[in-house]
Order: sequence, then C-alpha cells, then structure tokens
Amino acid sequence: MPNNRIEFAPFQGAGPRTTMRCAPNRICRAGRTVYERRAGRRSEFCRADLSVAGALVVAVLYLFVGLAVVHATLANLKAARGWLIAVYVLMSLLPQALLLVVVTGMLDPWLDLRRRTAKAESN
Repeated sequence: MPNNRIEFAPFQGAGPRTTMRCAPNRICRAGRTVYERRAGRRSEFCRADLSVAGALVVAVLYLFVGLAVVHATLANLKAARGWLIAVYVLMSLLPQALLLVVVTGMLDPWLDLRRRTAKAESN
C-alpha cells in the first residue's frame, strides 16, 4: 500500500511539522496548495495555474483584435450602430459569442478579414 501522507515542512515562524492525508493523484497537489494558503504559508509553484493565466492573457489580446475586426467590418459595411450594440450585448450575455469574437481575432492575421471587407466595399 503506497504512502499517501504528505508532510509540510514549516517555513520561518511556522508551527511544528504538519501531516495531511491526501489521495495520491493530481488533486492532492491542488489540495496541498489550498491547505498551505489557509495556513498562511507560501504555496508551491504550479505550472497548471501559470498555463491558465497565460491562456487568459492571450485570449484577452485576441479578443481586442476580434473587436477591431468587428468594428472595421461594420464600419466598412456602413451598418447601423445598433449592430455594434447587439454584438456587445451578445458578448456580455453569451460566452459563445465572446469565444466567436476571440476566434475571429485569431483568424484575422491569416484571413485578413478587415482588408477583405474594405475591398468588398470599394468594389
């Protein structure tokens, strides 16, 4: 039977060594981080947390690019301002619409959507 006890070494000013029973899987690492935070100790570096934070930063950047595409497309088509308001309302209510704008922002460098709508307007 594997040993599924984790010992926490005390940091400066911490109390005695603490032992916590934990399942031997990835949930253990997350539980350990939460336990350390509650105890007022430093939590260990977690690559998964950094990956999620990095993905959110990149998604926000592509969201701005996608919004630029939406604004340029609606401006080139001379659409009424209500369409732009509708896009923002849908983005605030439906996460799928937000994801669609992010994907549009990701595809813009390859498909050059802003220039295509400008060319379509000039023809």
